[in-house]
Amino acid sequence: MHRENKSLRSVSWALAALGAVILTLCLAFSLTSGVSAKFTPLQTKTHIEIDGLDYGTFDHINDLRDLTSQRQHTDESFTRVSLKRDFVTDPSLYLWAKKASETRASLTDIRLIMKTEEGEEVSRYILKLCKPLSWTVEAAGPAIGGFYEKVDLAVQEIAIF
Repeated sequence: MHRENKSLRSVSWALAALGAVILTLCLAFSLTSGVSAKFTPLQTKTHIEIDGLDYGTFDHINDLRDLTSQRQHTDESFTRVSLKRDFVTDPSLYLWAKKASETRASLTDIRLIMKTEEGEEVSRYILKLCKPLSWTVEAAGPAIGGFYEKVDLAVQEIAIF
């Protein structure tokens, strides 16, 4: 009988240990199965500023990081940067480009300011010694209203802040 009690206790301990391991695994699985690690990229808008005047946000700008690295590997005296947006606000960058070209204004520094939706500044690029190369403005569809705007700039240097 004494032997049977020892065997019974050993089996009970083994079953208890096995149950604890299974319970631990089930608990760990249930706690982590609904959790997934996701990285959400920061959503920013790019504001254009010239001589302290905000020309609004632009939807598309050449990838500036690529431009800064390409600039180091070319013999060109300038880098071409294109600014595009689907809806023109007041003031229009198109009108600035047209006026700067007509009056042969001196080269201008243009600030590209990346901001979050909450208005917090994330980064800043300064396009130094710029002049407009070309500009277009086209009417958008009647249902949408507004205009499409594109300005190409010759930029002699790009600084990142």
